[in-house]
Amino acid sequence: MKRFLSLILALAVLSGMATGLSGIAGAGDPSNSDPTFEVIDVDAANGAATVPVYVNVCDNPGIWSTQIFVIYDDRASYADFTPGDVFPDSAFAMSPVKYPVLRDRDIPASFTKYAGLEAQLAAENIDCEGKVMTVVSIENPALENVEGDGTLFALSLDVSALPEGEYDINIVYSPLQTIDANYESVAFELVQGVLTIGTSGDHTHNWVLSENVGATCEEGGYELYTCSICGDDFTVETSALGHNYVPDTQEPTCTEDGYTVYVCSRCGSSYEEEGAPALGHDFTAEVVSDIYCSYFGTCIEPSVYYKSCTRCGAASDTDTFTYDFARHQYSPVYTAPTCTEKGYTTSTCELCGDSFITYTDDPLGHDFSDEFTTDVRPTTESTGLKSKHCSRCDAVTEETVIKAIVWADANGDGKATSKDTSYLKKYLAGAVEVTDDILYNCDFNGDGKITSKDLAALKKFMATGVAPY
Repeated sequence: MKRFLSLILALAVLSGMATGLSGIAGAGDPSNSDPTFEVIDVDAANGAATVPVYVNVCDNPGIWSTQIFVIYDDRASYADFTPGDVFPDSAFAMSPVKYPVLRDRDIPASFTKYAGLEAQLAAENIDCEGKVMTVVSIENPALENVEGDGTLFALSLDVSALPEGEYDINIVYSPLQTIDANYESVAFELVQGVLTIGTSGDHTHNWVLSENVGATCEEGGYELYTCSICGDDFTVETSALGHNYVPDTQEPTCTEDGYTVYVCSRCGSSYEEEGAPALGHDFTAEVVSDIYCSYFGTCIEPSVYYKSCTRCGAASDTDTFTYDFARHQYSPVYTAPTCTEKGYTTSTCELCGDSFITYTDDPLGHDFSDEFTTDVRPTTESTGLKSKHCSRCDAVTEETVIKAIVWADANGDGKATSKDTSYLKKYLAGAVEVTDDILYNCDFNGDGKITSKDLAALKKFMATGVAPY
Protein backbone atom coordinates (compact mmCIF):
# COMPACT_ATOMS: atom_id res chain seq x y z
CA MET A 1 0.00 0.00 0.00
CA LYS A 2 1.31 3.44 -0.74
CA ARG A 3 2.36 5.35 2.35
CA PHE A 4 2.06 8.83 0.90
CA LEU A 5 -1.05 9.81 -1.05
CA SER A 6 -1.51 13.12 -2.70
CA LEU A 7 -3.06 15.98 -0.77
CA ILE A 8 -6.19 15.88 -2.92
CA LEU A 9 -6.75 12.19 -2.23
CA ALA A 10 -6.12 12.75 1.47
CA LEU A 11 -8.72 15.48 1.70
CA ALA A 12 -11.22 13.31 -0.15
CA VAL A 13 -10.64 10.45 2.25
CA LEU A 14 -10.88 12.75 5.25
CA SER A 15 -14.18 14.12 3.97
CA GLY A 16 -15.60 10.66 3.52
CA MET A 17 -14.34 9.36 6.85
CA ALA A 18 -15.34 12.18 9.17
CA THR A 19 -17.07 9.72 11.43
CA GLY A 20 -13.89 7.72 11.92
CA LEU A 21 -11.80 10.81 12.75
CA SER A 22 -14.26 11.82 15.44
CA GLY A 23 -12.90 8.90 17.45
CA ILE A 24 -9.52 10.67 17.71
CA ALA A 25 -10.67 13.72 19.64
CA GLY A 26 -13.76 11.96 21.07
CA ALA A 27 -15.76 14.68 22.75
CA GLY A 28 -18.74 12.46 23.62
CA ASP A 29 -22.20 13.94 23.80
CA PRO A 30 -21.79 17.72 23.38
CA SER A 31 -25.02 18.30 25.28
CA ASN A 32 -23.53 16.73 28.40
CA SER A 33 -22.19 19.57 30.58
CA ASP A 34 -21.09 17.38 33.52
CA PRO A 35 -17.39 16.46 33.91
CA THR A 36 -17.01 13.18 32.04
CA PHE A 37 -14.45 10.43 31.47
CA GLU A 38 -15.31 8.70 28.18
CA VAL A 39 -14.12 5.62 26.30
CA ILE A 40 -14.27 6.13 22.52
CA ASP A 41 -15.90 3.31 20.55
CA VAL A 42 -13.50 1.55 18.20
CA ASP A 43 -13.96 -0.79 15.23
CA ALA A 44 -11.41 -3.41 14.21
CA ALA A 45 -11.25 -5.85 11.33
CA ASN A 46 -11.48 -9.51 12.13
CA GLY A 47 -7.92 -10.71 12.68
CA ALA A 48 -6.52 -7.21 13.45
CA ALA A 49 -3.38 -7.27 15.60
CA THR A 50 -3.78 -4.21 17.84
CA VAL A 51 -6.31 -1.40 18.28
CA PRO A 52 -6.02 1.89 20.23
CA VAL A 53 -8.51 2.53 23.03
CA TYR A 54 -8.86 6.29 23.69
CA VAL A 55 -9.95 7.62 27.08
CA ASN A 56 -11.04 11.27 26.87
CA VAL A 57 -12.04 13.94 29.39
CA CYS A 58 -14.88 16.38 28.69
CA ASP A 59 -16.00 19.54 30.54
CA ASN A 60 -12.95 19.23 32.77
CA PRO A 61 -13.31 21.67 35.73
CA GLY A 62 -9.63 21.28 36.62
CA ILE A 63 -7.99 18.39 38.47
CA TRP A 64 -4.54 17.70 39.89
CA SER A 65 -4.65 13.88 39.90
CA THR A 66 -6.81 10.88 39.13
CA GLN A 67 -6.60 7.07 38.87
CA ILE A 68 -8.48 5.26 36.11
CA PHE A 69 -9.11 1.51 35.72
CA VAL A 70 -9.57 0.25 32.13
CA ILE A 71 -11.46 -3.08 32.09
CA TYR A 72 -11.59 -5.33 29.04
CA ASP A 73 -11.98 -8.98 27.91
CA ASP A 74 -9.23 -11.20 29.33
CA ARG A 75 -8.58 -12.64 25.83
CA ALA A 76 -7.19 -9.20 24.86
CA SER A 77 -3.88 -8.03 26.30
CA TYR A 78 -2.03 -4.80 26.88
CA ALA A 79 0.41 -3.86 24.09
CA ASP A 80 1.40 -0.20 24.51
CA PHE A 81 0.55 3.08 26.25
CA THR A 82 0.51 6.67 24.86
CA PRO A 83 -0.06 9.82 27.02
CA GLY A 84 -2.67 12.22 25.71
CA ASP A 85 -2.60 15.96 25.19
CA VAL A 86 -4.22 17.09 28.48
CA PHE A 87 -1.60 16.18 31.12
CA PRO A 88 2.17 16.37 30.60
CA ASP A 89 3.89 13.06 29.80
CA SER A 90 5.62 13.12 33.20
CA ALA A 91 2.24 12.93 34.98
CA PHE A 92 1.59 9.29 34.13
CA ALA A 93 2.39 6.13 36.08
CA MET A 94 0.61 3.03 34.80
CA SER A 95 0.65 -0.72 35.36
CA PRO A 96 0.50 -2.80 32.15
CA VAL A 97 -0.04 -6.04 34.08
CA LYS A 98 -3.33 -7.83 33.41
CA TYR A 99 -5.09 -7.77 36.77
CA PRO A 100 -8.19 -9.94 37.24
CA VAL A 101 -11.10 -7.66 38.06
CA LEU A 102 -12.42 -7.81 41.63
CA ARG A 103 -15.57 -9.85 42.00
CA ASP A 104 -17.43 -11.85 44.64
CA ARG A 105 -15.57 -9.81 47.30
CA ASP A 106 -12.43 -11.86 46.55
CA ILE A 107 -10.04 -8.94 47.14
CA PRO A 108 -6.31 -9.81 46.94
CA ALA A 109 -4.03 -8.09 49.46
CA SER A 110 -2.28 -6.27 46.63
CA PHE A 111 -5.55 -4.49 45.79
CA THR A 112 -6.11 -2.85 49.16
CA LYS A 113 -4.95 0.50 47.67
CA TYR A 114 -7.94 0.27 45.29
CA ALA A 115 -10.49 0.48 48.09
CA GLY A 116 -13.90 1.45 46.74
CA LEU A 117 -13.34 -0.15 43.33
CA GLU A 118 -15.96 -2.82 43.97
CA ALA A 119 -18.56 -0.15 44.76
CA GLN A 120 -17.66 1.71 41.56
CA LEU A 121 -18.08 -1.45 39.49
CA ALA A 122 -21.47 -2.12 41.04
CA ALA A 123 -22.60 1.48 40.51
CA GLU A 124 -21.76 1.25 36.80
CA ASN A 125 -23.35 -2.24 36.43
CA ILE A 126 -20.12 -3.56 34.96
CA ASP A 127 -20.00 -7.32 34.44
CA CYS A 128 -16.51 -8.36 35.56
CA GLU A 129 -16.71 -12.01 34.58
CA GLY A 130 -13.76 -12.95 32.36
CA LYS A 131 -12.32 -9.42 32.52
CA VAL A 132 -8.90 -7.99 33.29
CA MET A 133 -7.84 -4.40 33.92
CA THR A 134 -4.98 -1.98 33.45
CA VAL A 135 -4.48 0.76 36.09
CA VAL A 136 -3.42 4.28 34.99
CA SER A 137 -2.37 6.80 37.69
CA ILE A 138 -2.09 10.48 36.73
CA GLU A 139 -0.59 13.22 38.92
CA ASN A 140 0.56 16.64 37.67
CA PRO A 141 4.16 17.17 38.93
CA ALA A 142 3.59 20.94 38.85
CA LEU A 143 1.22 20.59 41.85
CA GLU A 144 -1.47 22.63 40.13
CA ASN A 145 -4.80 21.98 38.41
CA VAL A 146 -4.89 20.87 34.78
CA GLU A 147 -7.88 22.14 32.81
CA GLY A 148 -9.15 21.60 29.29
CA ASP A 149 -10.68 18.75 27.34
CA GLY A 150 -9.07 16.14 25.11
CA THR A 151 -7.43 12.75 25.22
CA LEU A 152 -6.14 11.62 28.62
CA PHE A 153 -4.34 8.58 27.23
CA ALA A 154 -4.60 5.68 24.75
CA LEU A 155 -4.09 1.99 25.45
CA SER A 156 -3.04 -0.23 22.56
CA LEU A 157 -4.65 -3.66 23.03
CA ASP A 158 -3.69 -6.87 21.26
CA VAL A 159 -7.07 -8.18 20.02
CA SER A 160 -5.79 -10.90 17.69
CA ALA A 161 -7.32 -13.58 19.94
CA LEU A 162 -10.81 -12.00 19.94
CA PRO A 163 -13.39 -13.49 17.54
CA GLU A 164 -15.84 -11.35 15.59
CA GLY A 165 -18.30 -9.53 17.84
CA GLU A 166 -18.80 -6.63 20.27
CA TYR A 167 -16.84 -6.26 23.50
CA ASP A 168 -17.33 -3.79 26.34
CA ILE A 169 -14.43 -1.46 27.16
CA ASN A 170 -15.26 -0.14 30.65
CA ILE A 171 -13.66 2.44 32.92
CA VAL A 172 -14.08 3.43 36.54
CA TYR A 173 -12.04 5.89 38.59
CA SER A 174 -10.86 6.23 42.19
CA PRO A 175 -12.78 9.02 43.99
CA LEU A 176 -10.00 9.26 46.57
CA GLN A 177 -7.40 9.91 43.88
CA THR A 178 -9.51 12.23 41.68
CA ILE A 179 -8.92 15.59 43.37
CA ASP A 180 -7.99 19.18 42.59
CA ALA A 181 -4.97 21.16 43.85
CA ASN A 182 -6.89 21.98 47.06
CA TYR A 183 -7.34 18.24 47.76
CA GLU A 184 -11.07 18.51 47.10
CA SER A 185 -12.76 15.55 45.37
CA VAL A 186 -14.03 16.10 41.81
CA ALA A 187 -16.88 13.88 40.54
CA PHE A 188 -17.03 12.65 36.95
CA GLU A 189 -19.71 10.95 34.87
CA LEU A 190 -18.56 7.84 32.97
CA VAL A 191 -19.26 6.97 29.32
CA GLN A 192 -18.37 3.36 28.51
CA GLY A 193 -17.14 2.18 25.12
CA VAL A 194 -17.53 -0.76 22.76
CA LEU A 195 -14.88 -2.59 20.74
CA THR A 196 -16.37 -4.08 17.56
CA ILE A 197 -14.48 -6.85 15.75
CA GLY A 198 -15.79 -7.13 12.15
CA THR A 199 -14.78 -8.94 8.97
CA SER A 200 -11.55 -7.91 7.24
CA GLY A 201 -12.13 -5.08 4.74
CA ASP A 202 -15.71 -4.48 5.92
CA HIS A 203 -15.30 -1.57 8.33
CA THR A 204 -15.23 2.20 8.68
CA HIS A 205 -11.69 3.55 8.85
CA ASN A 206 -10.69 4.86 12.26
CA TRP A 207 -8.06 7.43 11.31
CA VAL A 208 -5.46 8.09 14.00
CA LEU A 209 -2.72 10.72 13.79
CA SER A 210 0.26 8.37 14.02
CA GLU A 211 3.06 10.74 13.04
CA ASN A 212 3.33 14.52 13.04
CA VAL A 213 6.42 16.27 11.69
CA GLY A 214 6.10 20.02 12.02
CA ALA A 215 7.23 22.35 9.26
CA THR A 216 10.37 24.44 9.83
CA CYS A 217 11.48 27.73 8.34
CA GLU A 218 13.16 25.98 5.38
CA GLU A 219 11.54 22.54 5.19
CA GLY A 220 7.92 21.43 4.95
CA GLY A 221 6.28 19.02 7.37
CA TYR A 222 3.58 16.38 7.20
CA GLU A 223 0.89 14.59 9.23
CA LEU A 224 0.50 10.81 8.78
CA TYR A 225 -2.92 9.33 9.51
CA THR A 226 -3.25 5.54 9.96
CA CYS A 227 -6.36 3.45 10.26
CA SER A 228 -6.18 1.66 13.59
CA ILE A 229 -8.19 -1.24 12.15
CA CYS A 230 -6.61 -2.11 8.81
CA GLY A 231 -3.40 -0.11 8.72
CA ASP A 232 -4.25 2.06 5.66
CA ASP A 233 -2.65 5.49 5.83
CA PHE A 234 -2.38 8.85 4.05
CA THR A 235 -0.25 11.95 4.42
CA VAL A 236 -1.12 15.67 4.59
CA GLU A 237 1.90 17.78 3.70
CA THR A 238 2.51 21.31 5.02
CA SER A 239 4.66 24.01 3.43
CA ALA A 240 7.85 25.49 4.89
CA LEU A 241 7.10 28.40 7.22
CA GLY A 242 9.82 30.76 5.98
CA HIS A 243 12.02 32.78 8.31
CA ASN A 244 10.59 35.46 10.61
CA TYR A 245 13.53 37.81 10.94
CA VAL A 246 13.48 40.39 13.77
CA PRO A 247 15.94 43.31 13.40
CA ASP A 248 18.28 44.44 16.17
CA THR A 249 19.92 47.71 15.13
CA GLN A 250 23.14 49.02 16.74
CA GLU A 251 23.72 52.72 16.12
CA PRO A 252 27.22 53.87 15.11
CA THR A 253 29.57 55.21 17.79
CA CYS A 254 32.55 57.55 17.53
CA THR A 255 34.88 54.68 16.58
CA GLU A 256 32.57 51.80 15.45
CA ASP A 257 30.32 51.51 12.41
CA GLY A 258 26.62 50.83 12.94
CA TYR A 259 24.96 47.58 11.87
CA THR A 260 21.71 45.60 12.04
CA VAL A 261 21.49 41.92 13.00
CA TYR A 262 18.42 40.03 11.81
CA VAL A 263 17.55 36.95 13.92
CA CYS A 264 14.77 34.49 13.06
CA SER A 265 12.38 34.21 16.01
CA ARG A 266 11.71 30.54 15.20
CA CYS A 267 15.04 28.91 14.38
CA GLY A 268 17.70 31.44 15.43
CA SER A 269 19.14 31.83 11.91
CA SER A 270 20.72 35.27 11.52
CA TYR A 271 22.51 37.60 9.15
CA GLU A 272 24.01 41.08 9.45
CA GLU A 273 23.68 44.25 7.38
CA GLU A 274 26.04 47.23 7.44
CA GLY A 275 24.74 50.46 8.89
CA ALA A 276 25.91 54.06 9.12
CA PRO A 277 29.69 54.66 9.34
CA ALA A 278 31.47 55.64 12.56
CA LEU A 279 30.70 59.22 13.63
CA GLY A 280 34.21 60.28 14.68
CA HIS A 281 34.96 62.25 17.85
CA ASP A 282 33.55 65.72 18.55
CA PHE A 283 36.29 67.30 20.68
CA THR A 284 34.42 70.45 21.69
CA ALA A 285 33.50 69.74 25.32
CA GLU A 286 35.47 71.69 27.95
CA VAL A 287 35.27 69.77 31.21
CA VAL A 288 37.37 70.81 34.23
CA SER A 289 38.35 67.44 35.69
CA ASP A 290 41.56 65.77 36.83
CA ILE A 291 41.17 63.08 34.11
CA TYR A 292 41.58 65.74 31.41
CA CYS A 293 44.23 67.88 33.18
CA SER A 294 47.45 68.49 31.23
CA TYR A 295 48.98 71.07 33.60
CA PHE A 296 47.70 71.99 37.04
CA GLY A 297 48.13 75.72 37.45
CA THR A 298 49.12 77.89 40.40
CA CYS A 299 47.72 81.07 41.90
CA ILE A 300 49.52 82.94 39.14
CA GLU A 301 49.37 80.56 36.13
CA PRO A 302 46.12 78.99 34.73
CA SER A 303 45.59 75.23 34.46
CA VAL A 304 45.55 73.52 31.05
CA TYR A 305 43.02 70.80 30.13
CA TYR A 306 42.45 68.59 27.09
CA LYS A 307 39.09 69.01 25.39
CA SER A 308 36.81 65.93 25.42
CA CYS A 309 34.32 64.31 23.05
CA THR A 310 30.72 65.40 23.55
CA ARG A 311 29.46 61.89 22.74
CA CYS A 312 31.78 59.37 24.38
CA GLY A 313 33.93 61.47 26.74
CA ALA A 314 37.28 60.49 25.15
CA ALA A 315 40.10 63.05 25.66
CA SER A 316 41.72 64.81 22.72
CA ASP A 317 45.48 64.43 22.24
CA THR A 318 45.93 67.95 20.88
CA ASP A 319 42.99 70.28 21.55
CA THR A 320 43.27 72.09 24.90
CA PHE A 321 41.74 74.95 26.86
CA THR A 322 42.84 76.91 29.92
CA TYR A 323 41.05 77.49 33.18
CA ASP A 324 42.09 80.24 35.59
CA PHE A 325 41.41 79.31 39.19
CA ALA A 326 40.72 82.10 41.70
CA ARG A 327 43.83 83.96 42.87
CA HIS A 328 45.24 83.22 46.32
CA GLN A 329 42.74 81.37 48.45
CA TYR A 330 43.63 82.54 51.93
CA SER A 331 42.46 80.82 55.12
CA PRO A 332 42.75 82.91 58.34
CA VAL A 333 44.07 81.60 61.68
CA TYR A 334 43.63 83.91 64.71
CA THR A 335 46.24 84.12 67.53
CA ALA A 336 44.95 85.71 70.76
CA PRO A 337 46.96 88.55 72.45
CA THR A 338 49.12 87.80 75.50
CA CYS A 339 50.24 89.97 78.39
CA THR A 340 53.05 91.47 76.31
CA GLU A 341 52.18 90.61 72.65
CA LYS A 342 49.43 91.92 70.37
CA GLY A 343 46.77 89.59 68.95
CA TYR A 344 46.99 88.88 65.20
CA THR A 345 45.55 86.91 62.26
CA THR A 346 47.74 84.78 59.96
CA SER A 347 46.27 84.33 56.45
CA THR A 348 47.75 81.43 54.40
CA CYS A 349 46.95 80.57 50.75
CA GLU A 350 45.71 76.98 50.41
CA LEU A 351 47.12 76.69 46.91
CA CYS A 352 50.67 78.03 47.15
CA GLY A 353 51.37 78.60 50.86
CA ASP A 354 51.83 82.40 50.65
CA SER A 355 50.92 84.09 53.97
CA PHE A 356 50.72 87.47 55.77
CA ILE A 357 49.93 88.67 59.31
CA THR A 358 47.39 91.29 60.40
CA TYR A 359 47.72 92.64 63.97
CA THR A 360 44.44 93.42 65.66
CA ASP A 361 44.21 93.43 69.53
CA ASP A 362 46.60 95.22 71.96
CA PRO A 363 48.55 93.28 74.62
CA LEU A 364 46.50 92.38 77.69
CA GLY A 365 49.07 93.45 80.30
CA HIS A 366 49.97 91.42 83.40
CA ASP A 367 47.38 90.35 85.99
CA PHE A 368 49.49 90.13 89.19
CA SER A 369 48.08 88.52 92.30
CA ASP A 370 47.55 90.59 95.47
CA GLU A 371 49.14 87.80 97.52
CA PHE A 372 52.79 86.75 97.69
CA THR A 373 53.87 83.31 96.57
CA THR A 374 56.94 81.69 98.16
CA ASP A 375 59.38 81.00 95.32
CA VAL A 376 62.35 79.89 97.46
CA ARG A 377 61.77 78.67 101.02
CA PRO A 378 64.30 80.03 103.56
CA THR A 379 66.44 77.74 105.72
CA THR A 380 68.52 78.37 108.87
CA GLU A 381 71.51 78.93 106.61
CA SER A 382 70.03 80.91 103.68
CA THR A 383 67.38 83.43 102.92
CA GLY A 384 64.28 82.69 100.84
CA LEU A 385 62.41 84.59 98.10
CA LYS A 386 58.76 85.52 97.54
CA SER A 387 56.92 87.45 94.79
CA LYS A 388 53.53 88.24 93.24
CA HIS A 389 52.71 86.06 90.14
CA CYS A 390 50.79 86.93 86.93
CA SER A 391 47.67 84.77 86.46
CA ARG A 392 48.20 84.56 82.65
CA CYS A 393 51.95 84.08 82.23
CA ASP A 394 55.13 83.33 84.18
CA ALA A 395 55.95 86.98 85.00
CA VAL A 396 56.47 87.99 88.67
CA THR A 397 56.72 91.30 90.52
CA GLU A 398 57.68 92.66 93.97
CA GLU A 399 60.30 89.99 94.55
CA THR A 400 61.11 90.10 98.30
CA VAL A 401 63.85 88.40 100.30
CA ILE A 402 62.73 86.23 103.20
CA LYS A 403 65.09 86.22 106.20
CA ALA A 404 66.90 83.03 107.20
CA ILE A 405 65.01 80.92 109.72
CA VAL A 406 65.62 81.39 113.48
CA TRP A 407 63.73 78.49 115.00
CA ALA A 408 61.13 79.39 117.67
CA ASP A 409 61.66 83.19 117.18
CA ALA A 410 57.98 84.12 117.30
CA ASN A 411 58.33 87.77 118.43
CA GLY A 412 61.10 88.56 115.93
CA ASP A 413 63.85 89.55 118.36
CA GLY A 414 66.33 87.21 116.63
CA LYS A 415 66.55 84.59 119.37
CA ALA A 416 64.47 81.79 120.90
CA THR A 417 63.34 82.36 124.48
CA SER A 418 60.38 81.61 126.73
CA LYS A 419 58.89 84.88 125.51
CA ASP A 420 58.43 83.27 122.08
CA THR A 421 56.34 80.50 123.63
CA SER A 422 54.02 83.07 125.23
CA TYR A 423 53.93 85.14 122.04
CA LEU A 424 52.95 82.13 119.91
CA LYS A 425 50.17 81.26 122.34
CA LYS A 426 48.81 84.82 121.96
CA TYR A 427 49.00 84.46 118.15
CA LEU A 428 47.04 81.23 118.27
CA ALA A 429 44.47 82.98 120.50
CA GLY A 430 44.23 85.85 117.95
CA ALA A 431 45.62 88.44 120.32
CA VAL A 432 48.68 89.43 118.24
CA GLU A 433 49.87 89.35 114.63
CA VAL A 434 52.97 87.64 113.29
CA THR A 435 54.86 88.69 110.16
CA ASP A 436 55.41 86.30 107.24
CA ASP A 437 59.11 86.16 108.05
CA ILE A 438 58.43 85.01 111.60
CA LEU A 439 55.86 82.45 110.38
CA TYR A 440 58.70 80.46 108.81
CA ASN A 441 60.51 80.47 112.23
CA CYS A 442 57.56 78.69 113.90
CA ASP A 443 56.29 76.43 111.09
CA PHE A 444 57.96 73.36 112.49
CA ASN A 445 56.03 70.79 110.37
CA GLY A 446 56.43 72.80 107.14
CA ASP A 447 52.72 72.83 106.22
CA GLY A 448 52.73 76.63 105.59
CA LYS A 449 50.62 77.57 108.59
CA ILE A 450 50.91 77.93 112.40
CA THR A 451 48.82 75.53 114.52
CA SER A 452 48.84 73.94 117.97
CA LYS A 453 51.12 71.24 116.51
CA ASP A 454 53.73 73.88 115.84
CA LEU A 455 53.32 75.17 119.46
CA ALA A 456 54.04 71.66 120.80
CA ALA A 457 57.05 71.36 118.48
CA LEU A 458 58.33 74.79 119.68
CA LYS A 459 58.19 73.65 123.33
CA LYS A 460 60.09 70.48 122.42
CA PHE A 461 62.73 72.54 120.59
CA MET A 462 63.07 74.85 123.57
CA ALA A 463 63.65 71.82 125.79
CA THR A 464 66.04 69.88 123.54
CA GLY A 465 67.53 72.45 121.13
CA VAL A 466 67.04 69.99 118.22
CA ALA A 467 65.59 71.64 115.06
CA PRO A 468 63.02 69.75 112.91
CA TYR A 469 65.18 70.04 109.78
